[in-house]
Amino acid sequence: MPFVQRLSLFRHQRFHCNLKNALYRYHSQEEKIAALQSFADRLIQGRHYAAVEVAERRAAVLAQWSKLKSAMVAWRQKLGQSQSMQHFKREADEAAAWMGEKMQIACDESYKDPTNLSVRTS
Repeated sequence: MPFVQRLSLFRHQRFHCNLKNALYRYHSQEEKIAALQSFADRLIQGRHYAAVEVAERRAAVLAQWSKLKSAMVAWRQKLGQSQSMQHFKREADEAAAWMGEKMQIACDESYKDPTNLSVRTS
């Protein structure tokens, strides 16, 4: 396998690993956000003296969390597109190499010799 293809494969594997780690962190953070929201709701319903500030802070945190989730979705889409592009590029490189081999055979002077016909067709 050529160096460029190995490098592309390594990069794809690294992206995949990063995606797994990001998803794990996402799920653990999702639980923390849910706990924070629940606690803030209890404080607000219990008429805490700083209920207004708690509500504002909760809204700010939830807005940032929503923004982060949107960014993660966009990142995953880009990662999927990158994977598709790498796959396409690898297949195109393989097709180009195959066509190069066939072109060498077709341009060979011995190709025109009818005695080599059985060798070329097998």
